[in-house]
Amino acid sequence: MSGTSMDAIDVAICEIKGAGPGARVHLRSFRSFDYSPELASRLRNLESTVRELAEVNILVAEEFALAVAAASEELGLDLVGSHGQTVYHYSSMPGALKATLQVGDGDVIAERLAIPVVSDFRMGDIAAGGEGAPLTPYADFVLFGARPGLAVLNLGGIANLTILDRELSDVTGYDTGPANAPLDWIARAEFGIAFDRDGEIARSGEPRPGLVEELVRADAFVAQTPPKSTGSEVYGALFVERLREHSGASGADLLRLATEFVVASIACQVPPHVQELVLAGGGSANRFLRELLESRLPDRKVAVSDDHGIPFRAREAMAFAILANDTVCGLATSLPAVTGARRTRALGKLSLP
Repeated sequence: MSGTSMDAIDVAICEIKGAGPGARVHLRSFRSFDYSPELASRLRNLESTVRELAEVNILVAEEFALAVAAASEELGLDLVGSHGQTVYHYSSMPGALKATLQVGDGDVIAERLAIPVVSDFRMGDIAAGGEGAPLTPYADFVLFGARPGLAVLNLGGIANLTILDRELSDVTGYDTGPANAPLDWIARAEFGIAFDRDGEIARSGEPRPGLVEELVRADAFVAQTPPKSTGSEVYGALFVERLREHSGASGADLLRLATEFVVASIACQVPPHVQELVLAGGGSANRFLRELLESRLPDRKVAVSDDHGIPFRAREAMAFAILANDTVCGLATSLPAVTGARRTRALGKLSLP
């Protein structure tokens, strides 16, 4: 898969025994591959023309297939679960039709690898009236188990929470708002780098605590009641420009403001009964962000998924391996309590080689 940050293609090779909540999942290999510079540029500057979308749908699939082939090497594969690259998600915008689009055609991947592929996971939930996101809470229950009081926080381009419980039907989750998407956008635009390593540039910026609280209180998505999901349409370049207009900040000061907004918007949405917050996703490597989060949640344990045996960079790719496995086993993998769908259903479309 590749997340909303569009920073890499992540490939997790998993050995899965069984299916459903009792499945045993062993990570055999994890590798991350850069998009080719040409495709990365096209994705970040995507023009909404029919031809452009049709072409990147093929090109992403080709690069996904190459990545899987390189990551699997001598490991024999039975099945591929491909999330694809999200290029649009309706993001709970008022008046917008519930719609989502992930490019990276499953038929192309199946043809190149000669392996069945499950892809396009989100549309089944949207067809049933759901948000289509987040989908990983199901897999988090499989990976972390029945753990009341434990929540998994994914820090990808967007931040989302999984709040675990004793039963799968009681698991909840939702997007909280931005994570890496605006931070990486500022890093590229202001400093010409892919991301702010360890959050060191943001750390050097001037704190604006009063402004952060004001901006978080005024944010319509943060205030929205779950189920809810969002994307870079809301928390990308336009969000950064709003921060700039409200603050007059630039450079390190702007990056700090955005980082503090990310942390404050997450912290105010962590339920009171959560005792341990487990971080996953690329943002887990941002030391400054983690320090700010710990200071905002002084009475909670803040850990990284590696502490539970799940590498934080691999967790989301592992999740879609689990979803693919359970889909071909005929199990429903959507959680209406998370997405608001009318019913639960198996997710994804099967492409045969």
